Amino acid sequence: MSKIYQKMTLRWKNPAKGVPGGFTLIELLVVVLIIGILAAAAYPQYQKAIMKTRIAQALPMLRSIQEAEERFYMANGHYTTDKEQLDINWENFKGKEFTLFQNKVMYYGAGPGISRCFENISDINDSNCPAPAKFFCNGSGSDIYAEVCASMGEKYYSWMPHFTYW
Repeated sequence: MSKIYQKMTLRWKNPAKGVPGGFTLIELLVVVLIIGILAAAAYPQYQKAIMKTRIAQALPMLRSIQEAEERFYMANGHYTTDKEQLDINWENFKGKEFTLFQNKVMYYGAGPGISRCFENISDINDSNCPAPAKFFCNGSGSDIYAEVCASMGEKYYSWMPHFTYW
């Protein structure tokens, strides 16, 4: 009966020497190498996911700024480059820097620069705004930016490999 209640311990032994053993240095290095390879493959995908999330958060903000610009235009006959003139509660945009131009609003906090066009103004030769209310993703900063811009939706106009409209 006493054998049933005896504590069993797992002992690793080196069969050649008959002594307790463990992992060898080579085995540990192989495990570290495998983890490093997996991390190197996963990191670019992680970066893309973060950028897509930032862009997805900025798109409704760009839309609301564009709508405020349209209201300002209806009242004054021109767009403004002063964000304080717009009827927007800028507290909702804390930590986000938007730049207003005469024909678009831009945001660079997502990685690639993204913008939303107000109107194709004739005296402003801006090929980035081919049509009103369209988004523009500027992926010229890096290949990852270009891939993110290309994956954000169906392209409707492209004039350079790193510039994508949707």
